[in-house]
Amino acid sequence: MSKTRQLPYSQALMELEQIISEIETEDVDVDVLAEKVKRAALLVKLCKTRLRNAEEEVKKIMAEIEVDSNQGNEPVEDDEPVVE
Repeated sequence: MSKTRQLPYSQALMELEQIISEIETEDVDVDVLAEKVKRAALLVKLCKTRLRNAEEEVKKIMAEIEVDSNQGNEPVEDDEPVVE
């Protein structure tokens, strides 16, 4: 697995922001610019994938909660007394 795929979302986003800042504020050599843009594109793809996966997971959890509540199986919190 590549190092980019192992990056947590927050680190990928931070690196992407750093690249954008460098491109906007520095006089970047064309060869270096191409490498920075290539890296930024990989980071954008990674972040989009992670966000899409998180969204799907949240939708799945919300659907499970909806099914449980429709069946009267609402989860009981530990500090709530169980009424029988």
